[in-house]
Amino acid sequence: MTEQEREELIEQMANAIFASTHSNGRYTLANMARAALAVAEPVIREQCARIAEKSFGIQGRYALHIAAAIREGGEGRHARG
Repeated sequence: MTEQEREELIEQMANAIFASTHSNGRYTLANMARAALAVAEPVIREQCARIAEKSFGIQGRYALHIAAAIREGGEGRHARG
């Protein structure tokens, strides 16, 4: 992730926090954290999936299945086998 991408992600997270606190009127740390995580989680998953595709000596389709499961949050068809 480049420094510019990181800064853009931080700004998106801050905007999500702002929007969540003003839309529901609840200024709890948990609500703010959930809003930030909703923005960051897809980026984190994608980075982890790319690492899985290239790491651990995993070959071919197994790496693709693992990466797909990460991208789907462990919920998709790839995660079941």
